[in-house]
Amino acid sequence: MSETCVVCKQGKGPEKCEICGFSDSGVINRKFVNIEDGNHWLETVVGPYRIEWEKNCLARIKELESQLGAVKNNETSAPDNNDKTVKRGAVIEFGKFLKWRVLDIEDKKALLITDTIIGKRQYHDKNLVITWDKCTLQKYLNCDFIERFFSEEDKKRIVNTKVTNPDNLWYGVKCGTETTDKIFLLSLEEADKYFGNSGDYLIEKRKNHCPAAIQPFGTITVNKEFITANNGSLMSNENNADRIAKYEEPYWWWLRSVGSNVYDYNSGSNNYNAACVNDDGSVNVKGRKMTTKGGVRPALWLQL
Repeated sequence: MSETCVVCKQGKGPEKCEICGFSDSGVINRKFVNIEDGNHWLETVVGPYRIEWEKNCLARIKELESQLGAVKNNETSAPDNNDKTVKRGAVIEFGKFLKWRVLDIEDKKALLITDTIIGKRQYHDKNLVITWDKCTLQKYLNCDFIERFFSEEDKKRIVNTKVTNPDNLWYGVKCGTETTDKIFLLSLEEADKYFGNSGDYLIEKRKNHCPAAIQPFGTITVNKEFITANNGSLMSNENNADRIAKYEEPYWWWLRSVGSNVYDYNSGSNNYNAACVNDDGSVNVKGRKMTTKGGVRPALWLQL
């Protein structure tokens, strides 16, 4: 870009305008690199030009997209029930800046999960005994997130879903009561079922080795040798690749199921964990500390 920038009419640069950020690109695309943190970049490509702005510049992006004939950000792009592209494994657009992978279709509804990690958040903001029905991430997804990224018409198509929270079978941990959510995270069972349906999470030998704990975060007793000898905290199989998600690079992401209670000898306190999917696609049944900022991949049922 040696001549005056075609957008701002001011800046110049060999590859990228030093004032507005436009550079040459041959692909029409737009995506959030991180929609949670205002210090990260929103990348938008319109026509033959690429622009990178911080999140607080959304108004300017809308203006530029409109000028170049791109789709306006406040319009929904969800397919209707006659759209044959809605099939298992397809990636569709729905909401503002969001792309979703279709995991399942039943009764004229599609189960969607974001194709990439949309940002990093804590499962809960305090290190204590908590389950999905009471954690801060559940509240965020069904309040701030849904208001920010879906129009009123979009919201009408998002199904109110009864979300069950079965116990963590490998660690004997209670995972909370049923909720009714528009937006949720996958459970341990669903991370297996909708990514290859191997049945590995439910296999009897691991169930039989788990303690019959009835309180949340039961400590490992009879299961300890099995966990150590068989890498029993991980569900790793041929479906790992399908579960890998990117946050610029591959990164781990939360599930809604509770993990184990791990004593931290350095701090002299317990770490309360939630299950997650590792960056290599294996499922971490033991989980990670809830106050850690992990990747978020929202899921929802869409009315077709």
